[in-house]
Amino acid sequence: IQYTILWLDSHNGTVMVLLTLAYVVCTLLMVWEMRRSNKISQELERSRNRPFVVFYVESRDRCFYAVIKNFGSQPAFNVRTTVAPDIPRAHEGQPGISFVENPVPMLAPGAQIDDSLGATPTYLQKASNTTHNATVCYTDSLGKKYCEQGPVGFEHYRNRTTSYVETAQDKMARSLDRAERALDKFALSASQL
Repeated sequence: IQYTILWLDSHNGTVMVLLTLAYVVCTLLMVWEMRRSNKISQELERSRNRPFVVFYVESRDRCFYAVIKNFGSQPAFNVRTTVAPDIPRAHEGQPGISFVENPVPMLAPGAQIDDSLGATPTYLQKASNTTHNATVCYTDSLGKKYCEQGPVGFEHYRNRTTSYVETAQDKMARSLDRAERALDKFALSASQL
């Protein structure tokens, strides 16, 4: 021990330089780690504080709807939706899904846009077994672009185990569907005259 003390005493300048260098290296490592930690925190905050728009199909009030909804905490701008292959409408000749054909300029947080596809029993018979691939692309308020993709299908609704009892509203909806088809045929034949 005495030899170590004598050596340290005779080389105290060198020892102080080495200890200072170790202190500087440790400080630089701490600064680097704090910057990395701050960057991760900022990325996490940005990922939580962003728009998140999703396309899906839902059955509600005895009708199918195509829906886009912003589940995020910020507004989404220039929302463009594509679906391949196209999701059919209940009747031939009807225009396509409004928000697929025309981009939505802005969708507020929690807001949704839906477009009726057709009455549940009638539409379910028409809807194919095809899985449709939907893509929703949009930007946030800073101009950062996001794209969400996912499959959309109707198998879930076909495989339900609940029984379906036709109500007076369903009969009325079916009658209105038939009347609308008849009017469409009449309009088509009248336009050909």
